[in-house]
Amino acid sequence: MPRYLELAEDLRKEVNTLVATNPGLDPVALGHIINLAVRCSPHGIQHTVRKNIVETAMRDHCRVTMTELPKTRFPDDDGSYWKINIEKR
Repeated sequence: MPRYLELAEDLRKEVNTLVATNPGLDPVALGHIINLAVRCSPHGIQHTVRKNIVETAMRDHCRVTMTELPKTRFPDDDGSYWKINIEKR
């Protein structure tokens, strides 16, 4: 198992503790926070790695998928990006 997935398993345990001790905590919001934290990495992270980290960490509370969408920020931009989708189980 890659090291980043072992660390994501440790994060999953922390998430479970956090959700159990804070009943009003929205797991979807927590999943988005984790996603943003991963995106803040100083090294570029592939979209599949990012999805795997968030999915592993939130496995017990949320369903995590990704959708490829076209970039529409600039008129001449013809690329695409991967949007993360986090849904409560």
